[in-house]
Amino acid sequence: VTINALPVSVNLTGNKVYDGTPTFLSSVLAMGGITAGDASNVILSGSANVSSIHVGNYSGFVSSTLVLGGNAASNYTLTGGTVDVNITAAPLIPTLTNSGVTKTYDGTTAAPAGFTPTWSFNGLIGGDASATLTSGSAAYNDAHVVNANLVTVSGLAINSITGTNGSLASDYALEAISAGVTASITPAMLAPTLTNSGVTKTYDGTTAAPAGFTPTWSFNGLVNGDSATLTSGGAAYNDAHVVNANLVTVSGLAINSITGTNGSLASDYALEAVSAGVTASITAAPLLPTLTNSGVTKTYDGAIAAPAGFTPTWSFSGLVNGDSATLTSGGAAYNDAHVVNANLVTV
Repeated sequence: VTINALPVSVNLTGNKVYDGTPTFLSSVLAMGGITAGDASNVILSGSANVSSIHVGNYSGFVSSTLVLGGNAASNYTLTGGTVDVNITAAPLIPTLTNSGVTKTYDGTTAAPAGFTPTWSFNGLIGGDASATLTSGSAAYNDAHVVNANLVTVSGLAINSITGTNGSLASDYALEAISAGVTASITPAMLAPTLTNSGVTKTYDGTTAAPAGFTPTWSFNGLVNGDSATLTSGGAAYNDAHVVNANLVTVSGLAINSITGTNGSLASDYALEAVSAGVTASITAAPLLPTLTNSGVTKTYDGAIAAPAGFTPTWSFSGLVNGDSATLTSGGAAYNDAHVVNANLVTV
């Protein structure tokens, strides 16, 4: 009796990354059911198609040119075997293409108002033109000017794929669900206003601010919850003289500190100007003249006129150091015309 051995059915398994076709090449397929001794003598060649181009698991081929070759091929058959193959999602790498991403400091990590992510993609197969993504949020890596250098868009998901392949969103998988783009935060402009009132001094010949003058400030431009302190270089009038002096200017301004609920830094703000002025005045210094004439007398002449040739001479109290004064006068006369009562000449 002759016994003919039946060929053993070969089971096929395999995986490929989505490429827009239903085709599995023999190079991505593994054969099951081959004995160890025959493994090197059975060769699979050709290709086979599954029922769809899209990501998924498939248990059969709808067409095939697969054949077995090799010295032990006659011991095996592709008929009756199982098929278990997968098309896996192609990796898609999105890159943010936004440029010039910036905002003025506002105490938060929120992305700039109106920021809309724009994308380029690496990993799209031929025929797929682009992808659209959905995202959850966009935020800076830090709220402060000095450290903020990145806006990250998170919660990414593929919404759709456009192109000639009819690709589905599920045919791709994002390599990461967030992406970042270079960004910056610029300092908020801070405008200080001097709030001192009644700034005045008595004339002293200099432009120095009044003794004890301490600037007090209000600010425009602070983020809600912040307050500021300033340092300054000096304070001076715009003119030393009573008639022209109308402003005290505080110069050399710099932000010393920012306090408040935001944790803001001095570097989160920039001063609009390094000086500020406040209305001020200089009042006239009181000058007290004293007549220094001596031996003032005349012979009775029935009048209160000062002695003939009388010329007033003066000393002064109240002059600023380095100043001297001259006076004009209307006339000089005794307080009485009679010898018995006359004791004073008034200029």
